[in-house]
Amino acid sequence: MRMMCATQRGGRARWHGVVMWLGVGLCGCTADGGGTCGPVLSVAECEIVRVQLGVLPPLPPPDPTNRVARGGQGPEGMDEERAVELGQRLFFDRCLSSDRQTSCATCHDPAAAFIDARARELLRPVTIVQNGVSTTVLLPPIVQPTPERVTQPPPAVAPERDPNGDPLAFWDAAAGRWRGVVRRPQASRGAEGRGFTARNSPTLYNLAYGAAVPPLDGARTAGTTWVPWDGRYDSIWALAAEVFEFGATHRTNRAHLAQRIFRKHRSLYEAAFRVALPDLDARIGLPDSKMKYPRHASPVTTFNPAWVDCWHGRGAGCPPDPDTGLPVLPPTDEVKAELNTIQANAGKALAAYMRRLRAGRSPYDRWMAGDHGAMSLAAQRGLRLFIGKAACILCHGGPNFTDWRFHNLGVPAFDPERRTAGSDYLPGRPQAGAGRLDCHFPGAPPGTGCPDAGRWAWQNRLAGRCEPERDEGGRLVRNEHGEPVFRACQRSDGLSCFASLSPDGSQPASDDPRSCLPEQLFDRCQHRDGATCSRRPLCRWHEEIGLCTPRADEADLGAFKTPSLRNVARTWPYMHNGALYDYGPAERGQVSPDDPTPHLMKVIEFYNQGGGEPVVGRRDPLLRPLHLSRAEMSDLVEFLKALSDDDAGDGALSRMPADLADVSDCPK
Repeated sequence: MRMMCATQRGGRARWHGVVMWLGVGLCGCTADGGGTCGPVLSVAECEIVRVQLGVLPPLPPPDPTNRVARGGQGPEGMDEERAVELGQRLFFDRCLSSDRQTSCATCHDPAAAFIDARARELLRPVTIVQNGVSTTVLLPPIVQPTPERVTQPPPAVAPERDPNGDPLAFWDAAAGRWRGVVRRPQASRGAEGRGFTARNSPTLYNLAYGAAVPPLDGARTAGTTWVPWDGRYDSIWALAAEVFEFGATHRTNRAHLAQRIFRKHRSLYEAAFRVALPDLDARIGLPDSKMKYPRHASPVTTFNPAWVDCWHGRGAGCPPDPDTGLPVLPPTDEVKAELNTIQANAGKALAAYMRRLRAGRSPYDRWMAGDHGAMSLAAQRGLRLFIGKAACILCHGGPNFTDWRFHNLGVPAFDPERRTAGSDYLPGRPQAGAGRLDCHFPGAPPGTGCPDAGRWAWQNRLAGRCEPERDEGGRLVRNEHGEPVFRACQRSDGLSCFASLSPDGSQPASDDPRSCLPEQLFDRCQHRDGATCSRRPLCRWHEEIGLCTPRADEADLGAFKTPSLRNVARTWPYMHNGALYDYGPAERGQVSPDDPTPHLMKVIEFYNQGGGEPVVGRRDPLLRPLHLSRAEMSDLVEFLKALSDDDAGDGALSRMPADLADVSDCPK
C-alpha cells in the first residue's frame, strides 16, 4: 500500500512516497503534538519516520537456513539456548586459531561494538633490494622510505600525508627516528600475524535483522540474505563456518575445529544438536595403530597444501599426529561427513549466538518511544534531513537502517598500510595492470595490486566463471545477450563440503563444487535447464558452463552491501575498506580520540559531493550532489551519533567465559 504525505515548509509543499512495509512497527511519538514527533518534524514527516524507519522488533525474523535459531521447534529438535551458549564459547575460543591468540572477538571486539578497534602504529611494507636480494620490511609512511631515511630528521625527510592532508608519520626526537601515527586499522591482522583481511571488520550487531523489506526474489523472510561486504554467503552460519579456514584469520582447518569441540565443548555441542559426537580420538584397529581421525585436514585450506593432500589422500598423505607422532590415515568418506557436519553445526551455533547481538537502545529509540528530549534539536533536524533533502533513507531505510543491497559508491581505495584491496590505486601514481577487471578471477583473494571488484567478482567465482574472454584489442567478448563470456575453470570452492548440507544435516555433504552453493541458492539455482533457471530472479543460466548459478550483473562490479547504521558512531573507519575517516583533529588534540564527529563528517562530505569516482564499475545512479550546508551536515552527524546504543557491549553475551582465558589445553 502506498500513501502520500505532504510536508509544508515555507509555503511550499513537498510530497513523500511512503511505502508500507510488512513487519515494521510504528513509533510511539504521539505525545503533545497530536501525532507529531516533537518541535522539529511536521506531522507528515513524523509519519514518514514512523512508517519508513519505525522501531526494531524485539526478535529478528526466522532464518530459513538455520533451524537451530527457531527455538528448537524444527524437526531436528535443536536446542536454541544451548546453541547460543556454544556459539558464545566458540566466538571467544582462541584455541580455534593456529597461534592460540586469535578468536572471533579479536577482530570483532564486544567492547568496541564488535569491530576491530585495536589502535596500532601505521607501518607500510617496503621492499628493499640489496646485493640482488629483496627483503620486505615495515617502515613508517615517510616520503621515499628506506631504513636509513627513518633515522633522518626533518626537513631532510618528510612524512607522507593522507587524503585529508594530515601527516601519517611524526619525528620522535627522543628516539631519533620517524614513527607512524597510531590509528584504528582498516584491515585486521589474523593468526600468527601472517595475513591481513582485505576489508574492514564490520560490526556484528543486528546481522539477523537484515533489511526491513523482503528480498527481491520474494522470499518469506526479511532477515539476513547476504553477508559479508560482498554478499558471497546467503546466511550468517555459512560465513561463520568458513572463517576458521581463512588464512587471514584463524588459519586452521575443520579437523582442528572438530578436535577442539570434542575436547572442550563436547557436552554443549551434544546438548545443542541432540547428537552424540563420534570419538575423535579413536584409532582403527590396525597393527600400526594409524589414526582414524586426522588432526589437520581440509579440502580448501590454500595456505597449507599438506592438509589438502591429507583430505584427498594424495601426495605425501597426512602429517603425523602432533601429540603422538603416529602416522595418520586420510579421512574416509564417513569421517569427512562427520567433520563437515561438525563444521556446519559450529557455524550454526555461532549464528545462533550472533542473532542475539541486538542494537536497539539508542537515543533515537527512546525518542521514538515518546521521549522527545532523548535526541537534541540538532539530531532531530538531522533526522529531518535524513528522510528529506539528504535522501539517506533511500538506502538506509527501515528500523535497521539498511536496504541490505549492493551499491558502487566510488569509495576511495586509499590505505596507508597497503593492506586493503586496491590500496595501491592512488591518484597520479602509475599502476601495473590498472584497468583490468579480471585480476581476481584466477582465484586469488582481493589484494593491494587490484581494485576490489566486490559482489560481481565473488558471485562469478562462486559459479566457476573465471577470467572473461577478450579479443585482440583487450575488449570483453560478449554473447548474443550482451553478457561477457567467461572461461570455465576450477571455481573458488571455499563453500565445499559443508554449505551444501541441509539445515537439519540430512542432505549428505559433497565435494562436488557445483553442488555446493550457499543454502538458499542451492534450493533456488540447482535446476540444470535454462528455462527453469530464467524464471528465478536470483539465478542465471550460463551456456558456457551449462549451469544455473547465482546472478552476477555487471552493475555489481565494485558494489558492496549497505551496512546498518546502528552503532555507527562507534564503528569508524567507514566503508568496506575503512577508507573514510579523519584522524587529524584527534591527533592534533582538538577532539578526544574516541570522538566520532570528524569521521562521520567525512562520510557526510563524501555523500554531499555525490560519492566518489569508482576505480572499477560505475557509480550507483542514486548518488547525486546533495548541496548541504556545513550546518546541515553537522546536524546529520548529530543524528547519526544518536543511533548508537549507550550500553553496547556491556551485556552478558559480550563476556568471554572465564575458563577460556587458559589456552594451555589447545590442540596442537
